[in-house]
Amino acid sequence: MKKIVKVFLSFMVLLLFCSCGKDESMDSSKGLVVEQQGTKDKVYKIYTAKGFAEFADSMNFRNSTSKSDINVVIMSDIDMSQLPNKESGGNWQPIANKIPTTIRVEGNNHTIKGLKLRYIDGVYNYGLFEEAYISNVKLENTDVNIVIPQNTNFSWFNVGTIIGKGSVSNCSAKSSSINCQVNSNNSYWGVNIGGMLGYGSANNCISDVNITIKNNSTGNVYTGGIAGELNGYGNQSQLYTCGSTNVEGNSIYAGGICGRDGEDNVLVYCSSESKIEVSSGNSYIGGLVGLSGSYIICSYSNGKLVGEQSHVGGLIGTSDYARLICCYTDADLKGKWIGGLIGNVVISPPVELTCASTTKFVDCGEWPSNMWENEREYTNNASKKSIYELLTSKQADNNIHDWYNGSIYPTGRGVCGKSKENCIWLYADNNLKLWWL
Repeated sequence: MKKIVKVFLSFMVLLLFCSCGKDESMDSSKGLVVEQQGTKDKVYKIYTAKGFAEFADSMNFRNSTSKSDINVVIMSDIDMSQLPNKESGGNWQPIANKIPTTIRVEGNNHTIKGLKLRYIDGVYNYGLFEEAYISNVKLENTDVNIVIPQNTNFSWFNVGTIIGKGSVSNCSAKSSSINCQVNSNNSYWGVNIGGMLGYGSANNCISDVNITIKNNSTGNVYTGGIAGELNGYGNQSQLYTCGSTNVEGNSIYAGGICGRDGEDNVLVYCSSESKIEVSSGNSYIGGLVGLSGSYIICSYSNGKLVGEQSHVGGLIGTSDYARLICCYTDADLKGKWIGGLIGNVVISPPVELTCASTTKFVDCGEWPSNMWENEREYTNNASKKSIYELLTSKQADNNIHDWYNGSIYPTGRGVCGKSKENCIWLYADNNLKLWWL
């Protein structure tokens, strides 16, 4: 008898030991498994659309005051079209971050398709998540249709497919669409609309999203293939877009990559083949960025840009001290004020950096009166140069300056024994530096 009791107690201890790593668990066939190991933050493993909906409900209606990080892992491809439509007409309410805590999502390169988003009163960040840090997620067949009413309590809306606000890396969005109608009567407000996120940072992402916007408000709208506004400190690199953007209304800042970037950004290795068309006036269209005040390095655009009453530039719509280094464009441009590189300059950079433009002007409008000094010469006489030719040119050596002290940095094109083909300028430690790849 004692032996039987001993065996039973040993079994119970073993069972307790094996289960102590889980706070709550469900069979993966039900779609969601919640784990907690020791004192670490919870991990939500999601297998199905139903499981995703259960997790969303637990976040959107949570009563917990815990500020522990939320970690989400996508365990399989998920078809969200299996979910029923909600009262809004969509099948999804963006997952909220109410405490707030940090939500981190690891997608494991799985595909999430069939997401449908509609306007919900009280929500101003639209995407799969309202706000999160997301990696390795593929989004397909996403349908975003948002009508923002006249009277709203929020000064900013952020609309994307993956997130409204936050950070995305190694993600893609394709075969998707965003339709947004802005009706607010508040002039002190704005909307960020992006193919992947409304506002935040992005790295190594691809977007093929068609965006349609009607701005009936007097506020600004910022829109781009990746983001409405990219505003993360440091490098944001390897971003590519090939969708389309069509906008009706005034006060539009549209770019192939983003509508606006932050002054502390550095865009590296970005390219866009997007088609952008803006009707009405008082707007700015750029092959890469609508309004830029950052470094843009070794980037390229060759889309079709149309703004018959707008400022149109092959790379930037309007520059507020933007700095272009080793960039190239051969976009098709049509606008009232046009520039091969920049459509309008608010504040000129200290030097003209080595760039080339072979843009094709259609029904040329006026040259901007405040354009870069040699813009005409660059645009009219530039031959088609490869990024390698631009990067290794003597003019690049002479013109690329240290951001802070104005001295040429460094003197040589080769570095660390590497060949010129493997060198690139990057932003690090608050300086532009030559690095080898």
